Amino acid sequence: MPEVARVSAAQLTDRGQQGDAGATMARPRLSLDQIFGGTGKEIVEVPTELVHRDESQAREDFDKGKLEELAASIRQEGIIEPLELRPDANQEGHYVIVWGERRWRAAQLAGLATVPALINREPKHVRRRQLYENVMRADLNTVELARIVAQTMEEDGLDTKGMAEQLRWPLRKVQRLVEIHEAPAVVKTAMIRGVDVDGERRILSTQHALDVIRAYRHYARGDNTEGKAKALAKLEKLISRVLGEEWSARKLQTYVSSLGRRDGDETAVAEAVGAAEKADAEGSGTAGEPQIFELTDETFVLDLARARGGTLGAALRSELVGHLRRLLAEFDVAA
Repeated sequence: MPEVARVSAAQLTDRGQQGDAGATMARPRLSLDQIFGGTGKEIVEVPTELVHRDESQAREDFDKGKLEELAASIRQEGIIEPLELRPDANQEGHYVIVWGERRWRAAQLAGLATVPALINREPKHVRRRQLYENVMRADLNTVELARIVAQTMEEDGLDTKGMAEQLRWPLRKVQRLVEIHEAPAVVKTAMIRGVDVDGERRILSTQHALDVIRAYRHYARGDNTEGKAKALAKLEKLISRVLGEEWSARKLQTYVSSLGRRDGDETAVAEAVGAAEKADAEGSGTAGEPQIFELTDETFVLDLARARGGTLGAALRSELVGHLRRLLAEFDVAA
């Protein structure tokens, strides 16, 4: 079995390292801060075959093109920043990645026999550190980010408010991620892989996902079937309809709000769709005219002149007030 090779600071900071055949191998210059970056860590060269991904790590999708670009860079410059590993409790002499999976994958593509790594034998707050690394590098999709946020909260014993304070994020952002993490699998699949619509894959946006989750809660309340089978069937049908008919955020939000005032039978659902379409028409204005308000996961735009002009219908007015109240609550302002 290949053995881990311990490397001195002098060796790692030296650009020329001798290979087996005596040839000089280019290695990146590392600072001492990088090498001895924390208590309980030691720098080593670890055979790539002894390194394994953390199967509970949230990130699952890696862009093949970007990995190839990184592999090309590694062939030329080597790995500039060491991975961080922890001993594998299930396999002696093997290691699990704390962070650096992307570099490890690219190193394999580049044909490296070993990777430089910091071995942390006393890892603490592993999930939190994985979260910070991925957030800083924007490496996670929304579903993956939701998963690692939830894992970090569980590992560190944090509620949504505590997690928001740790990340310096708005409380509502963390709450939304928790909602997505706890959503049925069909929602998360539609967000990552999309739904086939006439041979085209359409992706469910984060905002639409949050609203269909709200719809599912309404469906599930009166569903006594095993595993909420009826509610899940309705949810799947709703997602297909939203993507297939290209529902606007306003139409979906009005539909969900209408569900809360109805008993959920097919007639009521049809009425809810009708109310949603009416609100959508009210909000869209005439051709070429901007909507009275537009809400996305990142922005909220309101045409105050038109809103004050008495053109809002009852359904649209109720929807707007609801959004404003939720925004005030997000910033801890009393409505």
